[in-house]
Amino acid sequence: PIVPKKHIEKVGEEAFGSTAAVGTGPWKLVEWKRDQHIRLEAFDQHWRGKPAFKYVVFRAIPEVATAVAELKTGGVDIIRNVNADLLPDIKNHPQTGISTTPILRVHYISLDMRSAPFDKKAARQAANYAIDKQAMLQKMMAGLGRQVATVVQPAAFGFDPSVPSYPYDPKKAKELLAQAGYPNGVDITLHSSSVDWRPHFEALGQMLTEVGFRTTVKMWDPGPAWNKFFQAEGKATNGQYGNWGNYSVFDADAVLHPLYHTEPGGWIGKHYARVEGLDKLIDEARSSVDQPKRKQIYARIQAMIREEAPSVFLYTQNDTLGISKKVAYEARPDEWLWLFAAKPKN
Repeated sequence: PIVPKKHIEKVGEEAFGSTAAVGTGPWKLVEWKRDQHIRLEAFDQHWRGKPAFKYVVFRAIPEVATAVAELKTGGVDIIRNVNADLLPDIKNHPQTGISTTPILRVHYISLDMRSAPFDKKAARQAANYAIDKQAMLQKMMAGLGRQVATVVQPAAFGFDPSVPSYPYDPKKAKELLAQAGYPNGVDITLHSSSVDWRPHFEALGQMLTEVGFRTTVKMWDPGPAWNKFFQAEGKATNGQYGNWGNYSVFDADAVLHPLYHTEPGGWIGKHYARVEGLDKLIDEARSSVDQPKRKQIYARIQAMIREEAPSVFLYTQNDTLGISKKVAYEARPDEWLWLFAAKPKN
């Protein structure tokens, strides 16, 4: 970002990042009450011109049901991260509606390939066959997403549509688990810091349990969870459920490197993934500007990870907003709230 040097020198970096922030956008900060709201006022001299709304207020509303109630009564105009079971209520209300669009965010379970049981490829493949992705999408996400073959999404450069996804096949999952050396099943522990997705996490754990992975799910606070990764304590559990978003980077590298590269910079990969030759291919693709070559490499990578199954590949999600019918605005594929585009409806 472009920031004012003299202002930072005056207030200090810590204050600039908390109470004395100054940016270059179409609104300026006028009030910040921590854990309550941020109030912005239009900056009329912005190079794009004046925004349509003079004030923008971001409110912290922890409970989704409360946010929905505020939307319906006019207390707020836009809410996000709406639970699937609340969408019909918003759609059917005379003053509110829904805007939804596919985004570059994929759900997965990273498997610890360094230790049992997921040091065996058969066990990792078994976990992939154990999950009914379509049932998850329909029952828990209102159909707003799609099953994926790997973590690379259709909208990303390098996506290979020829790679098949794992079908739901509990019988095959049990056979592969026995082949991996666990005919009577095995106890595993998975963790997640994705608090908003806890019901999904628990449902995934139940499906794994049904084929023989007797699964204990643990929720970690987001901060401590990441600290465990960065302090190389990855063996605390057998795997991690989460979702990864590329935001505005429509390139396969934006998800492959953090999830699977084992050197520094591989956020999840350095703790879990151990696929021989994968680091080299990721490095080769990200260091080239030859697009046809990069596409070929990404096709190889997707075939490789589909076979080796370092993750349980699940599904993508949509960004879904609840919006007042007084406001004209649409959800974006990069997940950003670009409110300069918001306009009042007459």
